Order: sequence, then C-alpha cells, then structure tokens
Amino acid sequence: MMSWWIQLKFWCKFFFIYDEALSELSGIKDKIALKFLLKLIRHRDSCVQEATSIALGNIGDPQAVESLMAVLQSDNPHTREAAVEALGKIKDTRAVESLLAALKDHKPRVRKAAAVALGMIGDTRAMEALIKSIRNQDSGVHYDLGVRQAAVEALGKIGDKRAVEPLIAVLHDQELLVRQAAVEALGKIGDKRAVEPLIAVLHDQELLARNVVVEALEKIGDKRAVEPLIAVLQDQSSYAQGAVAKALGTLGDARVIIPLVLATGNSNYAKTAVYSLQQVLMRDAANATLEALSAVTRLDNVVASEFRWIGPRIRPRGITYGGAIEVSISSGHWISSDKKVDCSVVRNLAQQELTRREPANKDTELGEKAQEK
Repeated sequence: MMSWWIQLKFWCKFFFIYDEALSELSGIKDKIALKFLLKLIRHRDSCVQEATSIALGNIGDPQAVESLMAVLQSDNPHTREAAVEALGKIKDTRAVESLLAALKDHKPRVRKAAAVALGMIGDTRAMEALIKSIRNQDSGVHYDLGVRQAAVEALGKIGDKRAVEPLIAVLHDQELLVRQAAVEALGKIGDKRAVEPLIAVLHDQELLARNVVVEALEKIGDKRAVEPLIAVLQDQSSYAQGAVAKALGTLGDARVIIPLVLATGNSNYAKTAVYSLQQVLMRDAANATLEALSAVTRLDNVVASEFRWIGPRIRPRGITYGGAIEVSISSGHWISSDKKVDCSVVRNLAQQELTRREPANKDTELGEKAQEK
C-alpha cells in the first residue's frame, strides 16, 4: 500500500471513525509507512502516539528509536508502555538508558514492559538494575510480582553469570511464579553453581511443573544431577517422568541404563526412554555394567501411547425454512493410540559392546582359572 494512501485513509477515519482509525494504525507493519509514522508519533493525542508506537514496534526499524524514547515522557502510562514495548522489539542498544529509567516508572505496567524490553535487547548494562528489582532493593520503588518475574526472565535472556547467585537466592522466594522463572533463567545461563540448588528444589511440590527444574538441569548438563533424576524417574507420584527420561538421555551417563530399561514399561514415556537409551549407549556404553547391557539385549519392542488433539467439528444438520444451514458443533478432545516402538537399535548397540568385551572377559576367566590351579 502506497504511503500517501495510508495517510489519506488514516486521516479520513481519524475525523469520522476515531477508534477504527487507531486500530488500523496500530496494525501497520509495512515499512513504506515509516516516514509517515515518524511524523505522526509527534501528534499531541497520546492515543495516536500509542497506536503509532505499536506500529513502529511491528516494523522494527532502528530509525524509530529516538522518536520512541521521546514518547517515554508522555503523561499517559499506556503510551509509555507501548513505546517501551516497541523499543524492546527493535532491540537497539541506544534505548538501554531510557529503559533503565522506565524501570523506575511509577506505573507497574510500564516497569514490567521495561524489564521485558531490557531482556530482549540483552545488554549487560541492565544487570545491576534488574538484580535490584528482583531483590526489591531500589529505594522509593515497589516492584510487584509481575515486574519481579519479568526481571528474572530478563536476567535469563541476558545470560550474564553475575546473575547466578541472585537467581539462586530467588529459588526460595515466597512467590511461586518468581521461583519458577528463576529456575528457567538458571537453566538458560547454564552455570554449574546452580546444580545443587536446583537439585534441592527438585522436590518442591508447589512448583507448577517439576519439568521446569528437570529441563534446567538437562541444559546445564552436570552429572551430579544423574542420581536425583533417577529418583524422580522411579517416583510414581511424580508427573515429570517423561521429562526426566529425556534429560537422562542428554546427560548420557551409563548409570541410567537399567532405570531407563524399567521406564520402557510405562507406555506414557516408553518412546522417550528408548530414545534416551540409544543416546546413552552411543556415548557411554564402555562404562556400562554387564548387567545393564544384558538387560538391554533382552528388551522386547515396547508399547508407547501417542496422544492427539481432535479439534472442534462443525457438521451440517439441515436447512431451516428460511434457507439457512443448521450446524452442530462438537467440542474438541484428546485421543490416544498405542504404537509399537522398535528396540532393535538399542539391543544391537548393547550387543556390540558385549561382543567388544568378549576377548577381555575370556582373558579374565583364564586368569581366574590359572590362579585356582
């Protein structure tokens, strides 16, 4: 659409259908309108500034940074929020100082948007301010739940190791969503200092999903997590076995072979357990015990459940007297089906390792017989 046509259409609607004009303005994504938007953002109407900021964020051109930073002085918190979000989408480091100031805004929605934007930009200059906000230490500013959660998530996106200790402290925060965000952030940063604290919260029954802790330990990849994860895999009251089976495959330690063989008996995560067995045998079969390898060679093909979502269905029922078509709408639902999982690959890998060891085993047997004589 030509720039002049965009302008004409907007101004015609602005005077006659104000709300629709703003709605269409905020939906603009075409870069051809950039010049018009950069002029329009100086309009005295804060709602126009808000819609223009959203459009500039959609376009994502760095030329808009200076204009958007000027909008942060608006008296309208919705306008400031829109400008902050747009700066986050553009990801230009020139906006960092202005966003740090917005992190102290008197409106929580603006502070939350600023924390999100700083995380998207990923500049380490934001570290100190974000750490203060999760500790709620900045004098004169109260950081509510949404702001603190966004700040924790931002620290994870930035990935600076200076955030590790403050995030570990947040693992014991009274707010559940903040604790969960801290777990995810520590997983993204991947620092091994977080392993023991994460293992300690592995049994936090209040976590919305224990999978989050399991995934964080998987990303860090430290072998200290192996035994605690095996314990969770064997805990029938846990809902995280599937995630644990996957994580154990990623860690690739031979100690997990027998627990994974046993896990193939549960159809809900049997497929994942078999794939993880394959990963472990390819990486660490040399350290596997004879008992573990033999257990794999005896493993039959297993049954795995697959779940599929069937969405709502619209079916014609008939035609009314007026000629309209009557329809019936059925709600969506999950369906499950059982499928066989081929275990021949893992059996072959285990057998290959046993075959490789045969000469050494024979030498050991001969040595033992010689000692007996």
